[in-house]
Amino acid sequence: MASNEDEKVKYDWQKLVRKHAKVLAAFIIGAVIAGIGCFIVMVWHIEASPIGGGGDWTIDQWSLASVISFGLILLMWEVLFVGVPAIVFFGVFGYMWWTNLSTETKEEFKAENKKKKWQSSNTTRGGGGSGFMFIVFCIVVAIKGQWGTLFNVLPYSWYVYTWFEGFAWVGIIIGIPMLIGATVWYLTKKSKE
Repeated sequence: MASNEDEKVKYDWQKLVRKHAKVLAAFIIGAVIAGIGCFIVMVWHIEASPIGGGGDWTIDQWSLASVISFGLILLMWEVLFVGVPAIVFFGVFGYMWWTNLSTETKEEFKAENKKKKWQSSNTTRGGGGSGFMFIVFCIVVAIKGQWGTLFNVLPYSWYVYTWFEGFAWVGIIIGIPMLIGATVWYLTKKSKE
């Protein structure tokens, strides 16, 4: 009985996604633009902030006060340049989408949400993503030949950019096979229809 309900829920979501594919694409594009904006604001702040010497300070030049000040100012810029526009975009766009839905679609959506029994997940478990990224960071540092370099020799911006480089390599190594697999799956599914 539960499997039939699960299949029905899956079908309803697929129907909703198919019916509103353009809206979903707009939300995904908005989220990608917001993510890129976060990265750009962070790089700008690293390069322009007097706290951190415009990216030239070394680790031994930081104090707890400068770390907290740097983080709070970065948070303020992120909220101002990325957070507020994203909230306005998603809020206005989501409201416009919801008000243009037919009453039948709204009722189906509300009924579907009432059928689901939301259970809290165990959020105390760690995902392991940060540990994995630390290992990737260490590998990138070793590949660059800076494994034995003291912290105070390189500017802190080098470490931040190396961390981003690790994210990029993970995205390339994992993302490209996922993209190829999703494309093959979609094309085989389309050819069967």
